[in-house]
Amino acid sequence: TDDFKVKGTKVSYEGHTHSSTSSRTLKKNIKAFKNFDKALDDILNLPLFTFEFKKELPQKSRIGFISEELPPHLQIKDKPSRPDIVSIRGTILAAIKALYKKMINLKEEIPSQIKKLKTEFLNELNESRKVLKNEISKEISVSGKNLEKVREEMSSEIENKHISLQKWEDLIIEQEKKKTADLIEELQKTKEELNKAQADLAHIKAEMESTKKQIKLLGEKLNK
Repeated sequence: TDDFKVKGTKVSYEGHTHSSTSSRTLKKNIKAFKNFDKALDDILNLPLFTFEFKKELPQKSRIGFISEELPPHLQIKDKPSRPDIVSIRGTILAAIKALYKKMINLKEEIPSQIKKLKTEFLNELNESRKVLKNEISKEISVSGKNLEKVREEMSSEIENKHISLQKWEDLIIEQEKKKTADLIEELQKTKEELNKAQADLAHIKAEMESTKKQIKLLGEKLNK
């Protein structure tokens, strides 16, 4: 900036020379910074560009920000074409802290989230089994009533039309076979739904394990 001039390892500020611009002796109104989430938002919303410096030879494509595109608090006061490097650096550090804190919170929440999902899934599975059991019982009950009705109708038909006993038995057996086949088909569908539910649970577990590994790897990289 215009206020700081680097000469070797010394930094000049308003006529005073210090070994570092971070020295407390160069600063006033010092307060602890706490708005880390705001710093993270600033970094996430900071527009980046690719560009080449006009006077640089040979030309080289670079990536970075444009000073005029920075928010006012990251520019030198009254000089929008000059970035406030000190504030930008501090904002980046605050954003890293905010991101690391979010990662730690997420890491701590994962086991409880997995436990919650597992409990919810098991509850839903048990409830589905109960409903399915009730539906099957109802179907069996209805099938029994229908079979009895068929027998009554056949008995009446025997009396009214004098059909043979063999035909009556064949018709009853055919009805029983049809009801049994329908019941087996329904049970097969139910089995497939349960298998799909178990596969979904296994997939959820696998995704959670993958997430845990990624978070652990990210934590190791940040610690380094």
